[in-house]
Amino acid sequence: MSKCPFCGSRIGIESGKCSKCGASLSKGSPGGAYQCSRCGGALEGTENNCPFCGFPCSVVGPKEQEGTSIPSILPEKTGTLQKVTITPDISSDDAEIVNWKWRHFVFTAALNTCWKVHVCPRCGNDLERDPNKPLTGFCEKCGTNVKLAEASIVERPMFPIVPILTVRNKSGKKVNMHVEAYVEPDLTDRWKRTYDIESGKEANIYDEIDPKFRAEKFRNMPSRGNLHLDIMFDNRVVFNDTRGIKILPYNQMVWVDESGQHYYPYLRCFVTPNDPAVAEVVSKAKLYLQELTGRADFVGYQLGQRNVMPQVQALYRTLKEDFHLSYKNMPPSFDTVGESQTILLPREVLSEKAGNCIELATLFCSCVERVGVDPVIFIIEGHAFPGFFTQEEVWRDPMWYGHRDFPAMALSDSFVQIYELIKSELLVAFEAAGISGMSFEEAFKDVHDHGKLEAKFFRYAINLRPLREWGFTPLAL
Repeated sequence: MSKCPFCGSRIGIESGKCSKCGASLSKGSPGGAYQCSRCGGALEGTENNCPFCGFPCSVVGPKEQEGTSIPSILPEKTGTLQKVTITPDISSDDAEIVNWKWRHFVFTAALNTCWKVHVCPRCGNDLERDPNKPLTGFCEKCGTNVKLAEASIVERPMFPIVPILTVRNKSGKKVNMHVEAYVEPDLTDRWKRTYDIESGKEANIYDEIDPKFRAEKFRNMPSRGNLHLDIMFDNRVVFNDTRGIKILPYNQMVWVDESGQHYYPYLRCFVTPNDPAVAEVVSKAKLYLQELTGRADFVGYQLGQRNVMPQVQALYRTLKEDFHLSYKNMPPSFDTVGESQTILLPREVLSEKAGNCIELATLFCSCVERVGVDPVIFIIEGHAFPGFFTQEEVWRDPMWYGHRDFPAMALSDSFVQIYELIKSELLVAFEAAGISGMSFEEAFKDVHDHGKLEAKFFRYAINLRPLREWGFTPLAL
C-alpha cells in the first residue's frame, strides 16, 4: 500500500486513481529515492517532471548543496527518502523574484472581504487604500492629477493569499509576464493576470493575487493545501514554486496570528442577519413586541429612540422563552492558528439551543441587525457580550476610526469614549450568556452590577455597521 500525495489516503501500488479524492496517479515505486517538494510524491531521481503532479524539477543531493544558498526541503531522512531539494524551474538570467510573500493559512471569514478602491486611469495605481481617508485626486505613483469621475472603482482583497510579489525583468528586452496562482487539491480556480515589464524594471503586485476558493470545499475540520505560483515571460516558464498552506474550518475565527496581526473585525462575518433561521426569530418576536408597544412592527429607528429598546427586548424574550437558549462551553478547535477558536454560526446556535458568549453575541447581533438596529460587540478579558446603538447616526462618530491596529476598521479600545456613550444612553450593552436565567432587565443590569465594563477588563468594542459597507459580508455558507 502507498499514500495518495494529494489527500493522504491509502491506495494500492497499481492504482491509477485515488478512490477518495479522485486524483489521477502515475504508477511508480512508492519507495523512491527522492520526494517532490510540491505534492510529496516519491521520485526515482531521473524524472524531469513529477509523475504525480507534473511539477518540473531537478534533484539536488546533499553534496551539491554545500556552498550554495539552496535550502533543504527535507531536513531529515524519512524512511527510504534521502535528504534532498527539489528545485523549481527558474531561469535567473531572465527573471529575478525580488520578493514574494504568502499567507500560511486561510480562514473562511476573510474570503468575503474586499476594499473598494479608486484607481488611476493612467497607471492603474490605487488612489484610495484607506476607506476613512478622502481622495485627493493626485496619483502618488505617476504624478497625475486625476478627475475622480474618470477613476474607475475596483475591488482589492483584504486578505490576499499572496499579498506581495515583486519580479524584476533581467532579460534585456520588454516582456509580457503572465502570472498564475492556484491551490490544490482542487480548492480554487486559477488566478491569472498579465503585465508588461520593461527591461531592467520591476513589476510590483500588491493585494491582487487571490485565487477564488470554492466554498463547498471548506469543512468543519482543518486540512492542508498547496499554493502554486507560476510565472512566464513571453510564454516561457521562468519561475514556479509551491508553498504549503493550512485551510482552517469554515467556523474557525482567528483573533491574532503568530505574527501578532489582529483580525477582530472579521468577527463581523459571523453575524448573519439574512439567514432564514434568524428571520424565524424575528417573526416569532412580533407577539412580544405587540405586547410591549401595542404594535408588531419592527421598524428600526423610524419611530425614534424610545422605540428601539422594546424591539431588542422582544428579540431577547423570543430567544429565551421560545427557543429556550442556554449557555454552553465553546466547541473544540483542532490545529489552531495563533489565538483562534471555533464559533458556531447563529443557525447552529438556534439548532442546538445553546452557545458560548461569543456565539450568543453574534446571534443577538444578527437578530438586531435584521430589524434595522445597529449592533456592537464588546470584547472584554475572557468574555464577550452584545450591544446596540439607540440612535441611528452614532456609528459614524470619528472615534471608531483611529485604532492603531485597525485604521478605518470600526473598532475602539478607548474605554473612556465607550463609557461616555453608555452613560448618555446612546449605546446599550447587555449580557447574553445568562439568558436561561435572566430577564432582559436583569441582563442589562448584570453588565453594570458585575463590573464588566470597567477599564481593567475592557479590550474592544466592535462597531458592526460600517464594516458591512467596507466588504465584511456574512459567511456565504
